Amino acid sequence: MMSTDRNETERHPAWVSSVAGGTAGFCARAIVSPFDVVKIRLQLQVEPVASHVSSKYRGVWHCVQTIAKEEGLKAFWKGHTASQAMTISYCAVQFPMYEQLLPIVRQYTSSDSTCHAGQTPTFSLIVVTIRADVAQFSAGAGAGLTASLCTYPFDIARTRLAAQGTHTLDQSTAHSIASMWQAGGVRSLYRGFGITAAAIVPYGGLHFAVYSRVQRWLVHTRLSQRERKAVAGLASGVVGKAVLHPLDVLKKRLQVWEFVEARRPFGQHSGSQTLQGCFRSILAKEGVPGLYKGLVPALVKAAPGTMVTFLVYDAVSKGLSQATQPTNLE
Repeated sequence: MMSTDRNETERHPAWVSSVAGGTAGFCARAIVSPFDVVKIRLQLQVEPVASHVSSKYRGVWHCVQTIAKEEGLKAFWKGHTASQAMTISYCAVQFPMYEQLLPIVRQYTSSDSTCHAGQTPTFSLIVVTIRADVAQFSAGAGAGLTASLCTYPFDIARTRLAAQGTHTLDQSTAHSIASMWQAGGVRSLYRGFGITAAAIVPYGGLHFAVYSRVQRWLVHTRLSQRERKAVAGLASGVVGKAVLHPLDVLKKRLQVWEFVEARRPFGQHSGSQTLQGCFRSILAKEGVPGLYKGLVPALVKAAPGTMVTFLVYDAVSKGLSQATQPTNLE
């Protein structure tokens, strides 16, 4: 994938990056889908996620047991079609966009790494490293924002399908999107996109910046290149999710604001259609811990998911590039 060298980037044709990104997204989503359903259920629960008389889910394991008992094992793949559509298209846009943006951003952030008067070699190296991180962060943020804009309706459909229990209103991804369109048009399809944009810019930036930085840290270890990429991908996913989880909780609450009927069996409804109102409601009813509901399954999901995404992308993009290189016959 992206070279760990701060001065070089391994670029692939846009179609190669798109196919490799889509394949990587498909593989990652197939692995983490059950964790996503558990995370969404916990994020949407207004009552405490603890031993409480009015709480439907009292913890991560209790949530898993309850879903399996009431809805069966197939419930852990609710919204999987929408999730796959979102993830495949998201990664198919994100990776080629990143590789296109990075050289452009580097034109504005790169500089001569030669030591100037009064500068020590260590200082110059720090400056160059920071500029590389800024370039990767900026390109990742732009790529993430573009991909989110293209795929957001699938994100809401995934949330709605995963949020409903035995009483189903949305029967499929297409039915969910059609229902939202009939209810409010484009506004319903992009409800909560503002908070998504606010989250995806730093998350998309951290996604690539942390991945590249960790790889550089591990360059002189005994780990193989594939192992370094795996560790870097895992770290990238965990850091991004841990830092920005509260924004994801707010987004999920806003996405199901119109989905009251399907959520009745689960307890209270957040009852706010604005970001400010949703934030105040969570703090008033649930306190700061309410912003971190579902964090454990989110981290469990993010670690292997991001690791698989980077590993599969790297393998597929290299394989396609090698397969399509013209053979030199002499």
